[in-house]
Amino acid sequence: FFEDAADDSPLKHHSATVRDISGFGVLSRKESTQDVKTVLENALIAQKIIRCCLSELHAKDELQGVLAQGSALNLKQNISSLKTLEGCRRDENFSMLLDLDNGLQTKSNVGTTNVDADVSGGFSTITSCLEDLGLDHIKHNYLAGVENQLGKDQRTISNMRFLREKWFEDSLNKTLLWDDSLFPRMNERDVPTLTYEAPKHPAEVATDAPLLFSSQPMVNFYESVHKALLRFSRNDAAGGLGHVLEARKSVLVDMEYLAGSEAQTTGMVTYISKLNVLGQLEVVARTLEGTSPLTFLLTRWGFSDGAGAETSESLLLHNNVNSDMKEQVTSIDGALFRSIRTAFSVKEIALKVLANKISSGGQERIADALTSHIYESCRVYRELGHPDAAKVSLSSLRSLMQIFQQSGTTDDSSGILPLVLRLEDAKIMKSQNDLDGAIVYCKTIVNHLADAKNDLVDTERDQICAQSLLLGGQWMAQHNVDAAESILSSYFEKAAKLALQIYQKSSSNSNVHRASMASFKLGEFSANLFNSADARVSSEAWKRRVIVAKDRKNELKAVTEQIRKLQKKSRSSNEDAIRDAGIIHVQLSREVQMDDRELTSVEKSIQRYLRLAVESYCNALKLCPTAMTTVAKHVFQLVSLWFKNCQRTETKDIVNELLKANLPQIPSYRFVPLTYQLFSRIDEVQEENNNGFQSTLRDMVLKICCDHPYHGIVQLLALSNGKRVGDGVNGRHANAYLENVGTTKVDAANKIFQQLHKHAPSYVSALIDSYQTLMNSYMNLAEYDTSIVIQKRTTKGLSFKQYKLDLDSCLSGGRGRGKKRETATNMPAIITKPPSIRPDAQYGNGTEDPIGTERVVGFDATFDLTPTGLHRPKIVKCIGSKGSRFKQLVKGEDDLRQDAIMEQVFETVNDLLRHEGSTGNEIVKQSLGNNSTVTSRRLKLITYGITPLSPASGVLEWVDNTMCFGDFLTDKGKHIGAHSKYFPGEWGANDVREFYRTAGDAQNATRESKRKAFEKICENYSPAFRFFFLEYFKSSMEAWHTARTLYTRSCAVNSIVGHILGIGDRHTSNILVHTKTGEVVQIDFGIVFEQGKTLTTPELVPFRLTRDVVDGMGPSGTDGVFSKAAEDTMGVLRNNADTLLTILSAVVSDPLYKWSLSPLKANQHQRKNGEDDSRTGLPSAWMSSTSDENRNDAADRAIAKIHEKLQGYEDGTSGEHKTVAGQVKLLINEARDPNNLSVMFAGWAPWM
Repeated sequence: FFEDAADDSPLKHHSATVRDISGFGVLSRKESTQDVKTVLENALIAQKIIRCCLSELHAKDELQGVLAQGSALNLKQNISSLKTLEGCRRDENFSMLLDLDNGLQTKSNVGTTNVDADVSGGFSTITSCLEDLGLDHIKHNYLAGVENQLGKDQRTISNMRFLREKWFEDSLNKTLLWDDSLFPRMNERDVPTLTYEAPKHPAEVATDAPLLFSSQPMVNFYESVHKALLRFSRNDAAGGLGHVLEARKSVLVDMEYLAGSEAQTTGMVTYISKLNVLGQLEVVARTLEGTSPLTFLLTRWGFSDGAGAETSESLLLHNNVNSDMKEQVTSIDGALFRSIRTAFSVKEIALKVLANKISSGGQERIADALTSHIYESCRVYRELGHPDAAKVSLSSLRSLMQIFQQSGTTDDSSGILPLVLRLEDAKIMKSQNDLDGAIVYCKTIVNHLADAKNDLVDTERDQICAQSLLLGGQWMAQHNVDAAESILSSYFEKAAKLALQIYQKSSSNSNVHRASMASFKLGEFSANLFNSADARVSSEAWKRRVIVAKDRKNELKAVTEQIRKLQKKSRSSNEDAIRDAGIIHVQLSREVQMDDRELTSVEKSIQRYLRLAVESYCNALKLCPTAMTTVAKHVFQLVSLWFKNCQRTETKDIVNELLKANLPQIPSYRFVPLTYQLFSRIDEVQEENNNGFQSTLRDMVLKICCDHPYHGIVQLLALSNGKRVGDGVNGRHANAYLENVGTTKVDAANKIFQQLHKHAPSYVSALIDSYQTLMNSYMNLAEYDTSIVIQKRTTKGLSFKQYKLDLDSCLSGGRGRGKKRETATNMPAIITKPPSIRPDAQYGNGTEDPIGTERVVGFDATFDLTPTGLHRPKIVKCIGSKGSRFKQLVKGEDDLRQDAIMEQVFETVNDLLRHEGSTGNEIVKQSLGNNSTVTSRRLKLITYGITPLSPASGVLEWVDNTMCFGDFLTDKGKHIGAHSKYFPGEWGANDVREFYRTAGDAQNATRESKRKAFEKICENYSPAFRFFFLEYFKSSMEAWHTARTLYTRSCAVNSIVGHILGIGDRHTSNILVHTKTGEVVQIDFGIVFEQGKTLTTPELVPFRLTRDVVDGMGPSGTDGVFSKAAEDTMGVLRNNADTLLTILSAVVSDPLYKWSLSPLKANQHQRKNGEDDSRTGLPSAWMSSTSDENRNDAADRAIAKIHEKLQGYEDGTSGEHKTVAGQVKLLINEARDPNNLSVMFAGWAPWM
C-alpha cells in the first residue's frame, strides 16, 4: 500500500476496491471520493502506527524498510512546501546523527518548558549513535551538558535514570582508571581511585537519588555494580554483595516488562549478560571472604591453573587466534556489543581488585589471567567490528604490563610479549583498512626475529614468526601487494615450513592448528597460481604464441640452411647476403631462446605449483584437527585439482602419485561429502599402473565404504544399478541412454563390491546385502505401472501385497516364507536420512543405531499415489528402529541425481552462511555464557534428503508440515483458496489463467498488449498471501510476526541463491511453505544453470517475487527484512566466491551430470502445468546426451556465468559492475518488472 500511495510500485491497482493500509491484515474500504491527499494522510497515519509496533517488536530490519517508505510518503506530501523533512536517513549512525543535529538546531532552547517531545528523548538516540561510532569521550561530555540543560519538567525518572546509568557504564568501561587499585599504597596513601561522591556532576552525588526517583528510591544496574566494585576494593565483601543484590533486583524489574512479548526472546541477551556479570561478582566476593579458593574463580572464568606456564603461547593460540583474516568482521547489534564490553570490563576490574587482596602466592596467577583476559577482549572487539575499542584494550594491556614489570610480578626479559602486542597492532590496522601499515608491522616483526636469534626461546620466537609470515602473506596475496612468486617463497612456504617444524617439536593442539592452517594457506595460494597459469596456457592468446614460436623455429632453421648454402658458394660474391642472413639469424636465435625460456618456465611453474598445492593440502589434511572449520573448501579444491589433472599427460603422474602416497594417512571422513563426485568417476581399469587414477580412486572408494558404510554403500549400489533404466530416463529412450552412458561403470562397481566382501569387516558385507535388498524393492515400486490403478480412481491405501510388491516385507525374509533374514541385525539406515558423519568411523558395527538416524525395521503395509505428476510417484511410510515414521516419495522414470546434487550445493551454501558469522556468534556465546540466545538473521536454505537408486529412480524425503504456495491461494477440489475466501468478488484463478493465455496467444499480441492484459489482471486479482500467517500463526502476535519474518528471510536466501545458480521453473507448485515456521522450501530442480532462459517461453525474471510473494512480507514489502537478508546472502556468496566456484567446479565436472536439457524435457516442463502443445514426437537424435566435449563446454559456460554474477556483473547492464546493494536492488526490480512478468509462461502464474 505504501508503494502504491507513493506512486513507487511497479504494479498499480487503480480500481482495486479493498486496501490493506496496515500490513497486518486490517482491511479498509477505499471510497471513490477519496483524493490523493486523504490517501497520503491515511498512509502516514498507518506508517506511524506500524513504526511504533515494529519498535516494540525490536524488528529493526523491517522498521528500517518502513522508515524508508515513510520518507517517500513525506516527500510526496510536502514536496511543494517549505516544511523540513526529518528522518529521511536511517541507514548509518553518522547520517542519523546529522539528521538529529539538524533537527535539534531548529528547536527551542533545551532548557525551556515548551520543548518538543522529540528533543527531550533525542539525547538517548544521540548517545546510542555516539556509542556505536566509538566516540565514548565525546558522549561522556555530551551527557554532562545535557544533564545541566534539562528543564525541571524534563527531569523525569526515566531521563535521570538513563543519565545515571550511562555515566556509571562509562565509569566501568574506563578500566585504566582502576590500575592504581593494583597498588593502592604505592604513594603511601589509601585513597580510592574512583569515588563518584565528589560533587563534580549531579549524577555522581549519591544523596540526589531519592529526589530523582520520587518517594521510592530506584536502584540502577551499572551504578550498583560500580558501588559493589568500590566496596570490594575496600575489602568490604558484604557491602559489595548488598549492591550486587540491588543490581539483580533492577535487572528483574526490567525483565518483567518483557513477559509475554516477542522481545522476551530477541531482547533477553542483554539481561542474561547482566545476570552473568552479577554471578561473577558473587564469586569475587566469596574469594575475598576466603570461603572460595582463587583456583575455583580462575577455572570458572576460563583460566587454567598454570596460566603463566606458556604466556606467549596462550596469547597467540589458546585464545582462538584465527589466521584466516578474510572478511572476519561480524556485525552485531550496538546494545549487544556494549553488554559484551561491559562484561569484559567488570571482569577486568575484578581481577585488578583481587590482585592486591590475594596473598603473594596467587598474584602471579592473577597477573597472567589478567594479561590473557585483556588480550582476549582486544581480539573480541576487533573481530566484532570495533577496532577502536580493541586499541583501547591494547593500550590498557601495555599500561598493565608496565605496572607488573615495575613491581616484579612478571618478567619478560625474552622480549616476546611486545612482539605479540605488535602483531595484534597489525591485526587492528588490517581491520581499520590500513593494509600498508599492517604488512609493514608483520615484515618488521619477521626481520627483528631474524636479527635476534636466541636458542633459549626459539620455539616462542618461531611461533610469532610463523604467525607473522602467515598473516603478512595472506594480506599481501588478498590485495596483490607484491609479486606472487615472492609472496609464495618468502612468506607462505617459510610459514608452512616453520609451523611444521614447531609441530614436530611439540604436537600441542595449538601447534597442530597452526601447522594445518599454514599448509592450507600454502596449498590455497599455490592452487590459485596453478589455476592462473593453467588458464593462461589454455587461452587462445597463448596458443597463438606457441604457434608463433614454432614458426620462429622453422624460420631459424630456414635461415640456417640458407647461410649454409651461401657459404658453399663464392664468399666474395655472397658476402653481403651472408652478412644480412647472419644478422637475421642472430635476431631469430634470440627470439627462439626467449620463447623457449618462457615456455619452459611456464611449464615448470605449472608443475611446481601443482605439486606444491597437492602436497600442502595433503599435509594439512593429515594434521588438521576434527574441530577445525572451513576445511571442506580445501578438500573440494584438492579433489578438483585431482580430477582436472588425473588424465593429462604432463601432470597425471604428479597428482596420482601424491594422492596414492598420502591417502592412507588422510582421514576418510573428509571425502564423504564428495561421494557423488568420486563414485561417478569409477570406471574399468585400462592397462593402468598401480599409481594410476582408477587405482587411487578405488582405494579411496574402498576406504570410504569400509569406514563409513552408511554413506558409501548406497552410492556404490546406485552406480551398480546403471543398467536399470526402465523405459527411459528424462526423455531419452533406454537404449539411447545406455548407449551414451555405457556399462563399464557398472562392471567396475561390481568388482569393488567383490573386494568389499573379501576384505571389509563382516558387518559391512552384511549391510551391502541389506541395502541391496531394500533398494531393489524400492526400484520395483518406482517402476510399477500405475495406469491401471489410476483408472480405478483409487490412489490411497494401496496394498503392497495386492500389487505383488514386497517393500513392506523385504527386510523380514519375504512375505509368507516364515523365516527371518540372516542379516536382520545389520539393517540399513533410513535411506533419506543418513547418519551424521563420524570422524572416528564409529557407527555401531551394524548392530546399533548410528548417531543421527535410525535403522529400518519395516514399512506400512499400504502406499499412496500422488494426485499429480508425470509418472505418479508413490508415497510410503518407513518405520525406524526407535518407532519414528518417515514419510518418503518414491519416483520412477526420472533421474534424481541433479536434484541430489543441488541439495548438496545447498548444504554447502548453508555452511558458508553459518560460518560467515560463526566467529562473532561464538565470541558472543563465550562472552555471555553458553546458554545465551544470540540474535541474528539465521539465514539458511531448507534442505531435504534425496537418494538416487538408479538412473531412472530414487527416493525423496517428504517434507512434513508444508503446502504448495499455490495451493493456499487457489481453489482445489473442496478446498477454497485464500483469494476466493477473502476477495470473493474478483476474478477466479481459472478466469485469470484463461484471460492471460488468450492475450498472450493472440495473433497480433505485442509486449505492450501483454502488459496491458497483465495490468488488467492485477486490477481484478488482489494478492492474498498475507492471510497465510493470520490463519496458521494466529495464536499470538509474536508467533505471527516471527513466522512472517522467517518467511521473508527465507524468500531472500532462496531468491539470491537461486539466481546465482540459475535455478528456474519456480512456479507455485515448486515452492512449498512450512506451516509451522513460515519458511520456504524449494523443490524440483530440473531447470538449473540458466536453462530456464532456453525454454520455449524463456524465463526473464531472476527469481519469483510476484505480488503474492511480496504480500506475505508485510508493510515494508521488499524493503527492510527482504533486502537486508538478500544483501547479507549476496555478500556472503561474493566474499566466498572462490570457495563456491571450487565446489561447483567439482560438481559440474561430474561425468554423469546431465547438462543438456533435451527439447522433450523442456517441452514437458511447460506442458505439465496446463499448456497445450501439439508437439508429440521428436527425432531420436534430440534425445541423446551430449558428447563429453560439449558437456565440458557447457560446464565451463555455467561456471563462468556464476563467476560473473559473484563479481557483480548482470545481464543487461552493459558490463557495469554492481555493489552488493546495487546488485540486489537491480534483481528485485527485474523480478517485479511487469514488462518481464507479462511475458512469462502461463503455467508459471506471474499474477500470483
